[in-house]
Amino acid sequence: MKNERRKDTRFDYVIRIGVTNADFMMEEFTKNISKGGMFLKTISSYPALNSEIKLTIFFPEGLGEFKTIGRVVYIIEEEEAARRKLDPGIGIQFLVADDIKKLENLIFELSLIKARQENERFKKKDS
Repeated sequence: MKNERRKDTRFDYVIRIGVTNADFMMEEFTKNISKGGMFLKTISSYPALNSEIKLTIFFPEGLGEFKTIGRVVYIIEEEEAARRKLDPGIGIQFLVADDIKKLENLIFELSLIKARQENERFKKKDS
């Protein structure tokens, strides 16, 4: 996904995420993820802007779950999303520096799995 403001490459993976804080709990899916943050596509209620949240990322393909802390850095509500032709949801920045390398490794593993799956699909088409 191309956006010059982002310093980290985002991957368009759909991953189940649990989000909680003292006042809020939800489970949604990512639209994209990077080692620095993610966008959750949602039309339900949102945690407050700039609120700190606990995240549980349920990685597919047997990679397990990953827990970290994040901050809600922007919210795109349904009306604004429709006007701007975007998906509604929330942008989250990861806050725990020690977790970023572990998260980067999990995203890398997932991208290798997805690349192998695409390669297998391509081979089957050629058969």
